[in-house]
Amino acid sequence: MPKRKFGDVDGFRTLRRAHRLSLAGCGKLLGVTGRTVSLWESGRVRVPYAPYRLLRVLLGAELPGERWAGFRVVGDHLVSDEGRAFTRGDLAWLSLTFRQAEAFRCLYKQLTHRDLGPASGRRSARR
Repeated sequence: MPKRKFGDVDGFRTLRRAHRLSLAGCGKLLGVTGRTVSLWESGRVRVPYAPYRLLRVLLGAELPGERWAGFRVVGDHLVSDEGRAFTRGDLAWLSLTFRQAEAFRCLYKQLTHRDLGPASGRRSARR
């Protein structure tokens, strides 16, 4: 698959400057050097699409995709479309809660689908 390029140098520069990032600071966020960012902004090298998208996400823009509409990353928090901020720890506990609920559902299903014949200790409905 060919690499997607983002050609809007001015858009990239505007985004960086709007968040008061130096060339070096922007490079550090994206895992490249400040010189690389400078080359992108000068137009000598085209800006790859992935760093542009990553910069948008890291700076609090909405996450890509319809299912993530309204969600964004702010610092080290995932902020929901309702404005609720989640830390990594919050999401780990939420994941554990979901796994526990699924285990409970499976156990409940096993226990309620057992053959409850006379040997099970249940009384007959007739008296």
